[in-house]
Amino acid sequence: VLIQYRNDPSLVRMCISSLANLSVLTSESRDRIAKTGGIEAIVETAADYADDLEVARMAHRALWPLAGHTERDDHITKAGGVAASIEALRLFPEDSELVSSANRMLWNMTKNDSNLDEILRLGGEDIIAACMRRFPDDRRLTVCGNVALRNLRNRKSELETK
Repeated sequence: VLIQYRNDPSLVRMCISSLANLSVLTSESRDRIAKTGGIEAIVETAADYADDLEVARMAHRALWPLAGHTERDDHITKAGGVAASIEALRLFPEDSELVSSANRMLWNMTKNDSNLDEILRLGGEDIIAACMRRFPDDRRLTVCGNVALRNLRNRKSELETK
């Protein structure tokens, strides 16, 4: 439905909102979203509506719970989800809700080398650090950001010593 009606912004927002609600329910609902092409649809919609803050917020509310699982992470990375998150953070750096969700997604993605490489390639390390500086009182952002930055720095050191 999301892809079929991609030219109807109100329907897009409802569909993305529904996927965001489903993604936090259970591991089974997250797996079902992944197996039915939901991750790709979310990322594609986020790219199509890149300048729409509401869609960006909902897309990242849906993506962060989906991240952190190897198979789903592969879907997110292949669909361009890391790039979409970094772009959203560049476009809407002052929106605390988006910053929180997008950073949690990136943090969840720092658990394997290929995702770390993609985040580094796209300048994610600087974006995460900038978000942490912008919202220093956001404890969750600080904790997730510190872990993500540590993982990124460790990966960068590994790559430099190879």
